[in-house]
Amino acid sequence: MGKEGEAKGVEGYFALNHVNLSGKQDFFGQLWKEYAFADSRYLTSDPFVLCMETVTAVSSLDRSQPLPSS
Repeated sequence: MGKEGEAKGVEGYFALNHVNLSGKQDFFGQLWKEYAFADSRYLTSDPFVLCMETVTAVSSLDRSQPLPSS
């Protein structure tokens, strides 16, 4: 998960793929669908859940590395 544009961590995966999560067949997609059995907000793109998972993903970024220039 180190390529440019890829999610960092499990939360980043959710933040980037929440719209089409139900159709994902990869490991993290299956992981989030399993998690959604306990909390269905994860498959309905609940705004609060999306916001909190995105904040968690961004806050876990390695700030010692410079941001990539576009």
